[in-house]
Amino acid sequence: MHTALNNLIGGSLIAGYLLAGLFFFKFWKSSRDTLFVLFAAAFWILAGQRLLLTLSTDKLEDQTHLYVLRLLAYLLILAAILNKNRRSKPSRLRGAGPGDSFAGGASEPGEDDV
Repeated sequence: MHTALNNLIGGSLIAGYLLAGLFFFKFWKSSRDTLFVLFAAAFWILAGQRLLLTLSTDKLEDQTHLYVLRLLAYLLILAAILNKNRRSKPSRLRGAGPGDSFAGGASEPGEDDV
């Protein structure tokens, strides 16, 4: 019973990881943003790791090498987030310079000087 339940949960997780990977891959195809393709790859690595873990008959102590794949996937997610933040860091003062309009503000310098 214990093995059957582990296989059921493992299969559900594999399906979820594969579906999440396809979800991110779909967004990558339309946007070509590397964040999405890296997320897709990370979720597919997690699916592969879970498949190997589910099919493994080794004792828990002998499955340590499989968790390196999970670490790799999490590092890939972290690298994708850091890369996205590094590439698209907007200036804090954007839109506040002379001649720039922003919500509720003047579009020309000196308009509020009355």
